[in-house]
Amino acid sequence: MLKLEQVTFPSRAHEVGSLRGVLHLPDETPIAGVVICHPYPPTSNMDRPVEVAVAQTLCARGVAALRFNFHSVGQAEVDLQRGPSELLDVGGAIDYFDAMNVIAGGPLYLCGRSFGASMALHWGVNDKRVAGIVAISTPLDWADEQVIPREALMHYARPKLLIVGDRDHLCSVASLRRLMEALPEPKESYVLPNADHYLSARPEEVAEVAADALVRWAKNRPPRAAG
Repeated sequence: MLKLEQVTFPSRAHEVGSLRGVLHLPDETPIAGVVICHPYPPTSNMDRPVEVAVAQTLCARGVAALRFNFHSVGQAEVDLQRGPSELLDVGGAIDYFDAMNVIAGGPLYLCGRSFGASMALHWGVNDKRVAGIVAISTPLDWADEQVIPREALMHYARPKLLIVGDRDHLCSVASLRRLMEALPEPKESYVLPNADHYLSARPEEVAEVAADALVRWAKNRPPRAAG
């Protein structure tokens, strides 16, 4: 039987204290681990349908998944232009996987949606423990480097998958195509037809696309690096 554990762990932002999360564990030793980062904290949290569906689908396919709340869930706003401390929450979640060792040396990935995609990309490009990134509804039409680490992505040679809806008002298909042309391999993209930025009516489809890539990456990769 698949297991759910309510967990807490520290953010790397020491003034934040503990973060709350839900760990999805398969029956057998997981083939990989995935940290799931939710959208804009003032209006979202880890319990949104897409994040839950991604975690459940991964767990059913043998992957341990951790969804967690950023420390700013429910606050009035998050300043995207000033290096948000939420980025350190992502680091704390990665550290937590390391400390638990539930994936027995298997690869570790990041998956995020919208604001969470931005955080996953910013942290993942600089953390050698992160073997690849799935970015969903990434706000590519925002040119600010604080939102998307474009320069770093041009040198990011680990697997990456970008998933968008063809009606996403923050990420046009044209913006996705321009970025995909510039990115180094390995790279993948998926466009959901008749889908907006929020993907609220398509959680299972999004989850299957993300899980297909993550499981395939995990099965074709040696154990992750330390540090």
